[in-house]
Amino acid sequence: MDLTVVIVFLFVYLGMIWGKYPQLKLDRTGIALLGAIALLATGHISLTDAWGAVDVSTVALLLGLMVVSAQFRLGGFYAALTRRIAAMEVSPPALLALVTGLVGLLSAVLINDIVCLAVAPLLIEGCSRRQLNPMPYLLALASTFAGNLFIVGSIANIIVVDQAHRMNVRITWFEHAKVGLPVTILTLALAAEWLWVRGQGFPS
Repeated sequence: MDLTVVIVFLFVYLGMIWGKYPQLKLDRTGIALLGAIALLATGHISLTDAWGAVDVSTVALLLGLMVVSAQFRLGGFYAALTRRIAAMEVSPPALLALVTGLVGLLSAVLINDIVCLAVAPLLIEGCSRRQLNPMPYLLALASTFAGNLFIVGSIANIIVVDQAHRMNVRITWFEHAKVGLPVTILTLALAAEWLWVRGQGFPS
């Protein structure tokens, strides 16, 4: 493999982990774009190949889901739902299970990033009122435990199904959900238990 490609890959990969580089006012999107520009500028990929690497149908679907999720946020859907759950008179483990299940299901049909942005402040506020350590609840919020439930639950699902359709292999929502449901239930249960057990050691 060409040394330049390896350097660009490491630059982008580490940038994705850290979120930014010192002295560079770039977020993860900017870092990824800078890596793509570097490969184009050095001739390691042509404009035609670069455009062909973009899955337009997947990007369009993600954009549409982001618009829908953003409208839910602006309409107060996430706020009302989060406040209602935070106000429930249940034990902390039960509350964590509810948060894990709710966020998992929302993330299975909407974009997890906007769900996190809308729910996180309200979740912290609710945990503060109940004098609970918010760390395990925020970890449950930031994770897509139900990503395998529906086709739109993750980018990987969307790409795989789209590529399958192009090869005349049709995967319906029902077929995907039938396989993903038991995996999702098991994942959510294990995640809630692990977060609660592990959360006892988190700093308050």
